[in-house]
Amino acid sequence: MAHAFHSPDVASAKAPLAAALQDVPLAPGPFHSVTGRADLSVADALVHALTAPVDFAPTLAASAPPDALVVELGQIAG
Repeated sequence: MAHAFHSPDVASAKAPLAAALQDVPLAPGPFHSVTGRADLSVADALVHALTAPVDFAPTLAASAPPDALVVELGQIAG
């Protein structure tokens, strides 16, 4: 693994990240990709996601119709 994102190894960054995001105008997002919840603010979702494993299943279940084709795009390490 190239980075410790989404792991307890970066827990010390949660408070500084929350403080840095406090004054940033963020548009609301529809769903949080870690929990699948839509009731978190973007800042709260980003801070939570810092140490939580990514699980796209709740997000897909909440946001996509059962017959939808969903494509996940991400960076390739290396």
